[in-house]
Amino acid sequence: MSMIGKRIRMFRLVQGFKQSELGERLGCSQSAVSRMEKGELVPNAEMIPQLARALRCMVTDLLPETEDAPFQITVRPA
Repeated sequence: MSMIGKRIRMFRLVQGFKQSELGERLGCSQSAVSRMEKGELVPNAEMIPQLARALRCMVTDLLPETEDAPFQITVRPA
């Protein structure tokens, strides 16, 4: 699992979204979300801001500076 995949999954779970619900918010399939979380599909530069909006977080929350960078989950209001 990639670091961005782990973070996508963590933000999704904290908010109680199913993969299919996140997929609906992004306009993609549940399987695409699953592949992103597993690191099999790396979101492109256009998808990162969409993910941040859908997950109500900052782009920087999804993109760690280093592999071991700690992070705090902060969800913005809808």
